[in-house]
Order: sequence, then C-alpha cells, then structure tokens
Amino acid sequence: MNVIVECRGSRGHFSSQWSCTSITGYRGDVRRGTSLIVGVALGACDTGGLEIIVYGPADPGTPVPSTVKLYIGHGDDTQNAIAPAPVGTQRFSASRWDRAHDNVDDSAKLVDGVATFVFRSDGSVGKLPVVVAVGLDAQGIATSSAVMFDLDFGNANVKAYSVGLNKVSDPIATHGTGFNGLLRWGPSSRTGHDDACVLAQNTYPDPTSRSVFIVTEGDRDCDGVPDEPTPPECQIDVWNGSRPPRLGELSCLLTKPIGSNEPLCLAGGPPCQDGGGGAGTCAESRYCAHDALCTTGVCGTGAGGWSCAQEVGASAVPTFGYPAMQCTFSYHLDNNGSGVFSFCPGSAIADLTKLGLPSTPAPMCSQARVRNRTQGFQDKLGDGLAAYKLSIDPACQMTVAPEGTYATGMQPPEMRTGLLAVDFQSELRGMLVPLAIELLPVPEGGQCAPPVCKLVGPTTGSFKLCLPIAPP
Repeated sequence: MNVIVECRGSRGHFSSQWSCTSITGYRGDVRRGTSLIVGVALGACDTGGLEIIVYGPADPGTPVPSTVKLYIGHGDDTQNAIAPAPVGTQRFSASRWDRAHDNVDDSAKLVDGVATFVFRSDGSVGKLPVVVAVGLDAQGIATSSAVMFDLDFGNANVKAYSVGLNKVSDPIATHGTGFNGLLRWGPSSRTGHDDACVLAQNTYPDPTSRSVFIVTEGDRDCDGVPDEPTPPECQIDVWNGSRPPRLGELSCLLTKPIGSNEPLCLAGGPPCQDGGGGAGTCAESRYCAHDALCTTGVCGTGAGGWSCAQEVGASAVPTFGYPAMQCTFSYHLDNNGSGVFSFCPGSAIADLTKLGLPSTPAPMCSQARVRNRTQGFQDKLGDGLAAYKLSIDPACQMTVAPEGTYATGMQPPEMRTGLLAVDFQSELRGMLVPLAIELLPVPEGGQCAPPVCKLVGPTTGSFKLCLPIAPP
C-alpha cells in the first residue's frame, strides 16, 4: 500500500497553522491492532509534529464510517471505577485521562478509506498519552473504534502513527467479555453529538487487555456537575448519581416495616441527587435507632422527632424508655482558692456491645461522634469551655474523657445530653444512641468518685434486626 503523508496545517490544543515543503512517501503493512510509526521529513518546518492515520474497518459487515472522531487524553492517568451513562450504578474499571476538549481538528472525513490528522507541538507537549479513534456513520452513531497509547511528537520531523478501526461492541451487554467495547456519553448523552466522554474497553491495539476512560477534567462522570465532595455532586463517579443522606445531612426520623416485628426506627433526610432535588423529603439513611425512639411517647417521627432525639435525655432522665448510655463524672472546687470548678481526674469506658448488637459476626466499631441541638456531629460534646471527648476502639469500647474547666462563678451543668452516632468497619448500618452526661459535685471533705458509664433503659431492642440489613 502506498501512502502519501502530507505535512499540512492543523489547529487546536497541540498545534497551530503551519505548512511544510517536503512530502515523503512510505510503503507499509497496516495490521489490525498495531501502530506503524514512520518518520517524515519536515523540510522547511523547524519544529516537530505528529500524524495519526486511521484506516476504515476491515471487519466483515462493519459499516464504513463517514467521519472519524479522536478523543485525546492528556496528563497522567489515574485508576478509576466510573458508572457512565446509561448504566446506572454499574461501574467499569479503567485508566482515566482528562480530555483535551479545545482541539478543533479532532474530527476528519474518511476519504478513500483513510482519515488523517496532523498536529504540531508548541513545545509544551511531548506526546499524546492516549488517543481513542471512533468511526461514526452519517447519523453520528459510533460503529468502530481503536485505541493508541504514548504517541510521541517528532523533533524537527513528523512522527506518523497508523491504526485500523474495528467493530465496536456494547460493554454493557457483554459485561466486559467482548472486544472493543465502546461508550460515549455526556451531560445529556446525546447520540450523534460530540459527547464529552468515552470508555473504550478491552481494545485490540495493546497485546494485553486495557480499558480507557477519557473524561471531562473536573467532572469524571461527565454529568455536567463538577467533582465536589458535597452536593450538588453527590456521587463523583456515577453519572447523574444519587445516594442516601449522610450523617451530617440527617433531619428526620421515620419507621420502616420489617415482617411481623416492630417497625424499624431510622434516621433520614433529603436524598442527594446530582444537580439537586429531594429537598424537604425524609428518605431512609443507613443509621438505625431504637424502635422506641420513634414512638409518640418518646420522640415520634418527622423533623420534630429528629429535634427531640438530639437531646431526648434532657426530658427523660432518670426514666429511660429506650436504651441509652449514661456517664457520670465528678467535679470539685480547686483547693488553691481560685474559685474555678474542675473535673476530677480519670475517664470512663462505655461498653457499647451491651446495647444489643448482632453477635455473628462480632461488630467492629470504627468511629463515634455526638451532637445535640446546638452542635453538629463531632468527637466531643461541650459548650466551648468544658467538653467530653469521645474515642472508640474496634471492640466497641468507647472512652469518654472530660476536658477543660469552668471559670469562677460559673456553675457547671448537672446534665448534658446528646445523640451518639456509631459507625462500624463492616457493612453494618450505623447506630444512633442517646448519650447522657451527669456531673456531680464532690461533697465538702469528700473524695472524687471514679467516672463510670452504664447502659440505662431496656437492654433489648431493634439493633439486632436493623444493623445487619443492607444499607440503602
């Protein structure tokens, strides 16, 4: 096959308008799944360039494309699992590059079975890490593709790379077992348009299977919502994804039937949907509470139930109709006459396994946080002067340590209450438990009592049923 490589103009991210006087021909064997590299003299050109020659598909029955579109990745690759449109939450694992969107010459007509692209480096780009070539029919539907890696720009010459297109398969239908799987999608997944992103899966050119994402920089799932750890982007790796409310987004209590048992009591809040939506609704979260907390005699459901649950112990001590952890500490007036109230030394251990956790497998705790009506969830419960610091070990033994002092003339509160949130290392749901802190003065001439935490209220409840149920 005789191929004439023309040194011609091209505009875009990697190149600018240019021309050359020399034209060099070569004879080569174009093999499916290979790239043929040819050096081409630039003649009057004083900088290097890169040429990509794309041949139409040889697969029997594959339509000959009218146009070839290049998706060019730049920068370093990152390993990612992304759920592109329209696959819901099904993730594909692949190396991810950001797409060079501002290249105006990444589309060319297929003429006599060949589409040619020429780029000139401005000196800041030494190579193209990955290029996905997509053959499109007259309606803009992708019918064939190929992938090339590590395309170097020539130095004072043009390096030419050639590749043949192959018929594409549907990676959703083949579940990763087919060859040359291809998906193109964008914020609206518009067929026949320049969708922002592409997934090429299990392609021919590499000897080993290699999958590629080329996506929008700063929007890896290409749904039009920038990557952010918080709303309006709820799942940065799922196109138009959604998720249940997280701990800091909880705003209500709700019940959920479970067979013939008492309904589960769960915390909820507005669901998170990429781009917004769901405000004012109470969707199930992954956090379980004792079923008694959702009854009208204790807190009830809805936003009012959630407000109550954050400090339910303030109105229910010492009679608890639900399980709670109550910790007692002592304080005394400093002997130096300063008039400052201070805590007696020592910390208390709360054994959270006594709350009625599932026994098989034994749960392993990972984090404990507490809140009340005035503070969000954090690792301490306090008022800005003195606080009770929480820490927890994998065996679900929670340490409560007082810290800080109260100034002269300030009487420490006798009771401080909040809502304890416990997360587990396994797939167990999280657990919400009321926490009551009692502070007792040391009698005049008396000794500090050792701090202690104990379970109050019923020792059985819904945690054994609720925690193992798969989170939403």
